[in-house]
Amino acid sequence: FIDCLKVQGEYSVSWTQVNGNSEDVQIIGSGWQYWGDQGDLSGGAQVSDGSFSYGERSVVFEFFGTDVQVMGRNHMLGGLVEIFIDNVSEGVIDLYSADTYYRKILFSKWDLEADWHTVKLVQKGVSPQNSGGARILLDCFFYANRSDAQPTNPDTLVWNTVENDSPQVYYNNESMSIWPDSGSSGDSVSVSN
Repeated sequence: FIDCLKVQGEYSVSWTQVNGNSEDVQIIGSGWQYWGDQGDLSGGAQVSDGSFSYGERSVVFEFFGTDVQVMGRNHMLGGLVEIFIDNVSEGVIDLYSADTYYRKILFSKWDLEADWHTVKLVQKGVSPQNSGGARILLDCFFYANRSDAQPTNPDTLVWNTVENDSPQVYYNNESMSIWPDSGSSGDSVSVSN
């Protein structure tokens, strides 16, 4: 169980959040809907409907920076989604889960060249774990430009709290999930199976 991390660093990096319903996010294809606030970070999610034609529904986001994260949901109606960075496939992820998990980091890419980049999510089909779900469930994108990171004066270093659902925390295990406030720290807890 992890409530938060205390970190001390030499550089300050600023992350920018862009919600799935932002005008900066291009939604391609028909059958999209906006799911309202269900306790997630962005206040809602862009969701493709369950019927599909391969490659017809996608989400495109352009950013200037070095790092990007895609945050969304694992859900019983989730399907297969292929992720591209600058038109190069990064693989297919499965958004299906018997239980719903909000604020999941679905994908992260670090150490890109400081330049303009394109992230594209393409609906690929039904999860092999579920015969009825093919949805993309997108909450938001986070991006940062570490080439702009400012050195911190070593005489003024302070400890900062980084919450477990921050884009600065990367989970490399699909069995990690965010549990709601348990009363211990006033926020949420990361739990592994």
